[in-house]
Amino acid sequence: MPGPQRVVTAMLGIAALVGALAGCVATTEPAAPDRSAETVASADCLSSGLRYFSDLGLTESADGGQHPVAPAAGAVPDGFPATQAILCTGEMGTEIDGEMWSAVRETRYDGDLEPLISALAVASDAPTDGPCTADYEIVPELWLVTEEGEALRAAWPVDACGKTKPGVRAALDGLDVIAENILPIARVSTDPPLVVCSELPGVQVGADGTVTDVAPTAEPVPGTTSSEGSSVDGSEGATCDETIPR
Repeated sequence: MPGPQRVVTAMLGIAALVGALAGCVATTEPAAPDRSAETVASADCLSSGLRYFSDLGLTESADGGQHPVAPAAGAVPDGFPATQAILCTGEMGTEIDGEMWSAVRETRYDGDLEPLISALAVASDAPTDGPCTADYEIVPELWLVTEEGEALRAAWPVDACGKTKPGVRAALDGLDVIAENILPIARVSTDPPLVVCSELPGVQVGADGTVTDVAPTAEPVPGTTSSEGSSVDGSEGATCDETIPR
């Protein structure tokens, strides 16, 4: 399972793209396929292989592969008797009992699903060679569920730039939220990335803040030199600024 460093790095990489202009940038989900979505026994927001696991730098399965592999997203077959919709959204930082977790938010919707099914039936546009915004869209997973609990994973129609069309989200906004669950995946470390330099082993901090190595035969502290009076950043005569990277 990747550590918090990988998760944060992934999110920073995504944030760096927002608002830029470039050539066409596709989302992680291709245009809605011609094939119909497969019906499975139940919806599962923790199925392995879902988009947000890789989008957020998380593992491909939530618990070592005990959840089934997700079926491919597809078009809703004519006459599929959906009675509810479930939206699964990956979240990098969610507080649970005072700790931060990577998690999936499972939101269950009820109401008239016809507008949603109609929005999902809209054809995707052909990819364009023209300019597109370079923001990266993390697309939630959408399941349609029957009264008996059977489910399918629906594909989102996309525009010429590979971004989801607004109709599906608008249709979801018109439904009633009847349940919302947070499904934890991995705890995110909240340890500070900095350490007070006076806490470093093998060094002594003088009254003026100068860091002196008091154990020259020991392994040097990263970022310091073994010469007397050296500073944390290795520059002669500099003083400790109280915090340095761990």
